[in-house]
Amino acid sequence: MSTGNTKQQSILNPKKYPAWAELLNACQSYASKTGGRFQGKHVQDYGDSSKDCGIPLEQVMKFKCALMDETQSQKTLRKEAVEACQYVFEQGVLHSMRETCKIHDLLGPRQGVTSTNWKDTDHSLIRWSAVIHNHFEQRRANEQALRRDELTANFISDFCIWCRFDCADNTGMERILGIFLQKEREFTEGRLPGHSIKKRSRAMDVIGRHFGNLGIKPPSEKELKKFWDDNKVAILIGAGAMAVAAGAAIIGSLLAKKRN
Repeated sequence: MSTGNTKQQSILNPKKYPAWAELLNACQSYASKTGGRFQGKHVQDYGDSSKDCGIPLEQVMKFKCALMDETQSQKTLRKEAVEACQYVFEQGVLHSMRETCKIHDLLGPRQGVTSTNWKDTDHSLIRWSAVIHNHFEQRRANEQALRRDELTANFISDFCIWCRFDCADNTGMERILGIFLQKEREFTEGRLPGHSIKKRSRAMDVIGRHFGNLGIKPPSEKELKKFWDDNKVAILIGAGAMAVAAGAAIIGSLLAKKRN
């Protein structure tokens, strides 16, 4: 029994973001019930025995007030919030790139490609796919710790979205993804007739499933194509990050803005 409790208590990593340690430690049990996600609706459910997930309301409200405090006293807390949100976005970009490479059947080792620096844009799509493969092979030994860091950053990012704290300048990552998508477009345009349409259809299927996972009625094919054209970067981040749960926060935020 004690072993099981110990495992439950380790879902978040307070050492990664020390200024958030008090909240993260208080939320360990709660996070184990939500898959590492912070959900603002649980604040409203507090006290309702049929819905209460054990959210530590006192610490949550304390940190909400602290996060919105723009004085120097909360500088470190806000700085770590920015770092967490940027990490979530970065991992979303990385996983979206990986998923795109998989869609084109390119992900895998390639002779002569040893780099693991996936942020280096000086590659063709084929070589870049091999670099991304190398990166994931390299991180495999630390996968469990990295997964925990991703969940922790995502938890803080969820919290920031709930607080309406706009914390991340993602210009650099958007630039990398933009270059990647341009090379992906050049790659598909250079293939045999029908290849681009086939692969685009597979990508659309991934995106359509993502809408379903968010509990949103999938749009029509015409609406989905328009949404793709208008929001390709944000959609790909969301679709690619499904495996790490980062995408739900990003694309969910985007859809919320569109509805408001």
